Amino acid sequence: IAFLQQERSFDLSGAQSTLQKLNKDHTAYPGITMEGTLRLGDVFLARGDLSNAEKEYLLLNRYAGGGDQKERGVYRLAEIDYFKGNFKEALKKLRGLTLNVITDIANDAIKLQVFISDNTTSGDAELKQFAEADFLKRQMKYNDAISAFESVVSSFPKTSLIDEVLMNIGDIRLRMHQYDAGVASYEKLIKDFPESLALDIAL
Repeated sequence: IAFLQQERSFDLSGAQSTLQKLNKDHTAYPGITMEGTLRLGDVFLARGDLSNAEKEYLLLNRYAGGGDQKERGVYRLAEIDYFKGNFKEALKKLRGLTLNVITDIANDAIKLQVFISDNTTSGDAELKQFAEADFLKRQMKYNDAISAFESVVSSFPKTSLIDEVLMNIGDIRLRMHQYDAGVASYEKLIKDFPESLALDIAL
């Protein structure tokens, strides 16, 4: 129910209440409460409440076992650091997740690790602004996110993140059912940045 409330209807208040009740009613079942805690953190993250999201992910450490949920929690904590612009802290957390490449979360961790590393070699001002736009996208504040992504390019005309900006704007436009605008953004990405890694997602 909480998954449907969060993912399908974006009823974050309803999802939060459902998950809090689930965790309260199933304290004797760690597997259930760990998944509930992880998802509750995701709800807070989607609401833009980084403080409470962080608290939920950190709570996963009190449980024995639950390697998968704990690793996903660490990845979410790294994402929070990324959204805040704390890139060094994010990289520390991601480094630990990439040690075991056969885990489910390792691929996502490697992608974010490489993305942060590649875009902080000459300072982090551009990536900080990009991460703020990315966080708006996570919250499904799509119009604000588009404006924020566009401001990255206007603030840093020579930024190496232009291809990522185009990919994200295209993705958002499609989510908003603005298909022509979304395709146009992807076509510009393909034309102007034929070697971009972002094309793996756009295509």
